[in-house]
Amino acid sequence: MIIEGSRMIEVALKDGALGANAQIDALVLDTAVGAGSADARPAHIAAIRNAVDTDPTVKEADATFPLVVINVMQPAIAPGQIWSGIRDSEVDFIIALVLESGDVAQNLRNTDYTLRALVRAIARGLLAPGKRDTVGTRNGFAISKSSKLRYGPTHQPDYGGVMTGAVQFTMTMRDLAP
Repeated sequence: MIIEGSRMIEVALKDGALGANAQIDALVLDTAVGAGSADARPAHIAAIRNAVDTDPTVKEADATFPLVVINVMQPAIAPGQIWSGIRDSEVDFIIALVLESGDVAQNLRNTDYTLRALVRAIARGLLAPGKRDTVGTRNGFAISKSSKLRYGPTHQPDYGGVMTGAVQFTMTMRDLAP
């Protein structure tokens, strides 16, 4: 279920019409106090790495930024006994944003805007009605729902080539044939 869920998220984020870069283009940007123009739009995501298919290690010399890494950081939680023909498991998927070094304040703004776009891409391209039954089903597993969402900056001391923010979705993955 971790493999299938990670790949479902990757497909949703890469979608040309509803994915991460389409949502970055659709963001409404704020204006700093006393400034005359809106904040600069964050750059499109250059690469999306899925830890089940690609080495999630980010080496600054080998990477094109900004990039996203999809991973699962802890074991899923599921009932030990199957009471019906299905089994639901709670899985915490992490979608990490990695930026290159640069202006710290600009990176903080870009992180917040890009995380908003990632959340919207998952909401519209994976969790929306009609999408869960197509993009959200793979190899006998389906996304039943997303029960929890956390996102924000990671407050790492160095903002160059490291994870600057993350989205954590707790998704109920349904095994349709346990």
